[in-house]
Amino acid sequence: MFGLDSRVLRIVWTLVFCYLLYRLRDTIFLVVLSIIIAYMLLPVVDFIYSRLTHGRHRGWALAGVYLLIFALILCVGGLIGYYAFQQAVELTKQIPDLTQPNAIDHIHLPKFLSDGTRPSATTSSPG
Repeated sequence: MFGLDSRVLRIVWTLVFCYLLYRLRDTIFLVVLSIIIAYMLLPVVDFIYSRLTHGRHRGWALAGVYLLIFALILCVGGLIGYYAFQQAVELTKQIPDLTQPNAIDHIHLPKFLSDGTRPSATTSSPG
C-alpha cells in the first residue's frame, strides 16, 4: 500500500518509540520510583487503616503515613542540622588560630593519621 514496506515501518515505529522513551526518561523514572515507594508503603498504610481508622477511611491512613514520614524527615534533618551548626561554630572559633603562621604544627591529628613523619615548620631545610 502506497509503496511502503512493512520492515521500514517497523524500523520507523521503533525509532519513534525509542525517541519518545529518551525524551520522557525523567518522567518515566519518577513514575517507576513512585510505584516502588507506594508498594513499600502499602503494609504501613494497611496497618494504620485496619488498626487506627477501624477500616473506615483509607485516605486518613495514607495521610497519617505521609505525616509520619514528613515528621521523620524533619527530625533527622533537624538532628543533622544541629550537629552541623555546632561544628560550624567550633570552626569559627578556631579560624584565628588556624590563620597563624605555624598553625599546621598545632593541629592535633587522630592517631591513625599521624605517623610521626609530618615535617615541622621550625626545622630548616638544607640548601
